[in-house]
Amino acid sequence: MAADLVNAGDRLSDYGQLLEWAQGAGAISSATAESLRRVARARPAEAAAALQSAHRLRNVIHDVYVAVVAGRAPDLAALNAQLSRVLPRRQLEGNHWIWLGAERDLESPLWPVVLAAATLLTSPDAARLRICAQQDCGWLFVDRSRNGFRRWCSMADCGTREKSRRRAAKQSTSVARRAP
Repeated sequence: MAADLVNAGDRLSDYGQLLEWAQGAGAISSATAESLRRVARARPAEAAAALQSAHRLRNVIHDVYVAVVAGRAPDLAALNAQLSRVLPRRQLEGNHWIWLGAERDLESPLWPVVLAAATLLTSPDAARLRICAQQDCGWLFVDRSRNGFRRWCSMADCGTREKSRRRAAKQSTSVARRAP
């Protein structure tokens, strides 16, 4: 979920798109999304501020994950600050977790993302974080392939483009060698 926000962050240009993304990513329910839409219509300046918070969080997670991929110690201060803000909002209700006030707080779609970002960093999957090898992509993903050698965010998109680019370069090189 956290890498998904990093990858989607540039395309989130209004609060409604943030809600759609959060609902699709499983960060909020459809009922919470609808409640937040109503709140956002009543408080557009706060909705705009929440969208800016999403972009800042995207940058924080990006920087932390890129450091991990590069084998450097990440600067966790900003992520820890976010964690200290959102963790008190998590509470057990019956046999499951809930987010207190999620249907009223315009930043609540980000709360599960903060938790997911930290959870990934503390899991064995942190060693499987990758950056797409396609030249113009840069998306982050967790390599869950059996052998751990996945190179592209998506074989259907970036993998195919990169393989096509290599094939064209190879053909161009072989044609150049055959020319008199």
